[in-house]
Amino acid sequence: METLNVELEFKEKEKEKTRARHFVRRKDLIAQSLEGELVMLDMQSGNYFGLDPIASKIWDYLASPKDIKTLCQSLMQEYEVGEDECQADVCSFISDLLDKGMVVTCP
Repeated sequence: METLNVELEFKEKEKEKTRARHFVRRKDLIAQSLEGELVMLDMQSGNYFGLDPIASKIWDYLASPKDIKTLCQSLMQEYEVGEDECQADVCSFISDLLDKGMVVTCP
């Protein structure tokens, strides 16, 4: 039971972090497609990141400000995924990008 409660609390924190906000990717990251994945370098931190094809698609969408709902609508048109699963996965991914400083919020 303890693990489930911690997991639910974590998911609620992710949702709160991404609720009713628009996100856009940082323009200063260096990105290159490599064998179906997107590889990026953050020159400020010196960190490398790799994104799989679906994460790369989300990254493409974030070239202009998007909210979670818009991202999910676009993904559900391209991939066979339910709304709840899509929203949970996108919230988690955006939360991770925020934590790493790869996206920023905008009005």
